[in-house]
Amino acid sequence: MRIIESTIIASIFLLIISCNSNNNKTEKIDLQKESVDKTQKNYVNISASDDSYELVMYWAKYFKQKYPDVILNIQKSDTFIDNNNNIIITTNYPENYDKLWHINIAKDIIIPIINSNNPFIQKLVFQGIKPEELYSLLFTGNISTWDALVDSKKGKNPVIIYRQNDMSGATTVLRKFLHAENDNMLGKILNNDAEIVASVKSNIFGLGFCSFNLAYTSNGKYKTSDIYVLPFDINSNGIADDDELVFDRRDILLDAYKKGKYPVELTRFTRVFMKSKPENEATLNFIYWLLGEGQNYLEQFGLITLSIEEIEIAKKF
Repeated sequence: MRIIESTIIASIFLLIISCNSNNNKTEKIDLQKESVDKTQKNYVNISASDDSYELVMYWAKYFKQKYPDVILNIQKSDTFIDNNNNIIITTNYPENYDKLWHINIAKDIIIPIINSNNPFIQKLVFQGIKPEELYSLLFTGNISTWDALVDSKKGKNPVIIYRQNDMSGATTVLRKFLHAENDNMLGKILNNDAEIVASVKSNIFGLGFCSFNLAYTSNGKYKTSDIYVLPFDINSNGIADDDELVFDRRDILLDAYKKGKYPVELTRFTRVFMKSKPENEATLNFIYWLLGEGQNYLEQFGLITLSIEEIEIAKKF
């Protein structure tokens, strides 16, 4: 009898242990799931293009001071990392960009540059370049030499065009400025602004297009050596008027831009792209931070802050 009682008691004891063990196992799984959900909630994947990567890393440092629990996974790329809380920050246009949600977060100015030793530089600075002449150089090829550009005569000194690919911000704004969105653009394709500047510096017949910041010295005041900013003859009167000669110093050019004396079509925006409207709390906090405190760090990277009106428009999503 005692043997049977002992057996029953042991069985009950084992059953209790088994139940407790199963309860503990379920609790552990729930804790793991909660941890994963919390990580996804506070996780943002960021792809930053070459020209935006340094800025994004700088932004991240100060954003983390305000939101220490948010994890920012940053890679240098123009493509999405994956489908979870993923954004692209770039001046370029990603694949299928017209189907993506996006907002503007910064801007700069695209300018035409030539080699400072160009043999026609005096006439070019005096005359400037008309939009229709630039269109002929970049799209039709009806003008292909510096001789023809300054004298309307035949010559043998070719204009060597350096540009970025068709999905770059620089090329896109040039197309819009010249109303040539659907035309084939001529020129040697390079990867970024820095390569274009280097190529123009090494070729006296070079013509390129880059951010206005690269045309001036590190202190941002005067033009760098070896390259010169080519004035626009916007009114096509054959002379670069005083209000078109705005390139001697960076601050003069920036002031002219803000006053509407430089083509607004040549504004290149830095944008945030996403596959759909952001809903994740960490992503929303990051985007709103970019439109607020993040604007304070743009000037040291040579970028222009959005206006109050542009910020308000960007926040309406």
